[in-house]
Amino acid sequence: IEVVETPAQLKAFQHVPQYVYWHDPYYVTPLQSVERRFLDPTKNPFFKHGEARLFIARHGRQKVVGRISAAIDRDLDARWGKKFGFFGFFEFLGDARLPEALLAGAVEWLRWKGAEEIVGPCNFTPNHPNCGLLIDGFDDDPTIETSYNPTNYTGFLARLPLEKWRDLHGYEIDAGPIPERLAKFAKIARERHGVTVRPLDMSRFDEDLETVRRIYNEAWAKNAGASEMREDEMRFLSEGLRS
Repeated sequence: IEVVETPAQLKAFQHVPQYVYWHDPYYVTPLQSVERRFLDPTKNPFFKHGEARLFIARHGRQKVVGRISAAIDRDLDARWGKKFGFFGFFEFLGDARLPEALLAGAVEWLRWKGAEEIVGPCNFTPNHPNCGLLIDGFDDDPTIETSYNPTNYTGFLARLPLEKWRDLHGYEIDAGPIPERLAKFAKIARERHGVTVRPLDMSRFDEDLETVRRIYNEAWAKNAGASEMREDEMRFLSEGLRS
């Protein structure tokens, strides 16, 4: 297990999924430039209040066979009055001992940082995309910014000393005609309360983005593991989506 410290190691870290999913027709490779910016402490505003350590695993001297991240978030700790640690970017090939070795490396660093409870997978925290482990729905296309992993990860992780933290659910909505009952509620909201729905206005992107951030923070305030999304972080994540 190696700590990622050089550009070559970072490149190897990013390439692990290519080895894991080369035969998987449903996997979609993330934009490497977007992921590289996300991992860069000089560009991602998360690092103003958080820290992260990246690890890779090699078989012998050359072949990279796994990766994991470890992260802490001082904003989140202050919000919940407890020191959390998070592991994420968790990918590995084959060997049943490998996930345990990777997790041990992440946990050691998180404990050294004072973590009292360790949660994952999260890239880097519940405020960021790709949180949780996919356990069902492998026969469908993955959706943007949601977790995807091989079917055997569940079995590997079940053998480790881990307990389920939360259930995360994803829902599929039929884009066909709106049900009559829902249309009725929408009409009431529009006529009685002045509620309107419109697409994001790119000509006033910053203003709309701030509205989204305000709603997000209010809606998720009491959700487990949530912390306030700062203005610069919301702008940073939106740039990744626009890419």
